[in-house]
Amino acid sequence: VADLTAYSREFGAFINAATKSLPTEAVQQLVLEHILTLKAVIDAQKAGNQLAVYKGLRRALGHMAMIADPLAEAIVKQFPDRFR
Repeated sequence: VADLTAYSREFGAFINAATKSLPTEAVQQLVLEHILTLKAVIDAQKAGNQLAVYKGLRRALGHMAMIADPLAEAIVKQFPDRFR
């Protein structure tokens, strides 16, 4: 978990450096929330709690759009000549 938490900071800094428009802390927080949700899914799987597994996976799926949509918009904004 500590390594994944560190990864969220590194990923946030990477995305900020690559796009210049997405704040490091915002990306870090979204990724950290995603990591912790997936950890909860793994814990629920181990405990045999299928309801918690599926609820967690659904929440994790929503995180991907919260990360991917702003990232895609930032890339398009940064390279408008490459996208319609």
